[in-house]
Amino acid sequence: MNLEKLLRIVGLKIFVKYYYDFKNCSRAYCINSFEENFTDESKFSRAKHAKTIMNNNLDKDALIIIAKSKRVGSATKEAAIQILESEFSCVL
Repeated sequence: MNLEKLLRIVGLKIFVKYYYDFKNCSRAYCINSFEENFTDESKFSRAKHAKTIMNNNLDKDALIIIAKSKRVGSATKEAAIQILESEFSCVL
């Protein structure tokens, strides 16, 4: 399973923004909670791949990738770091 590929499909910013929905809620709930103007197919795909990350316990690794990424803004990086600290007691 290629985590970076899964993250590209979900979107790094989207993974962080909806992290707690992906972690705690059903795929249907996640699909309906997207505020972005994605197509229905894109919403389904993003939620499916995010839930795959969660179900395979790859969320910590995903957040570390995002926190170290040069492809996301500082707000997304900070949010990823905050989740890492609160959920995993992980300090980068």
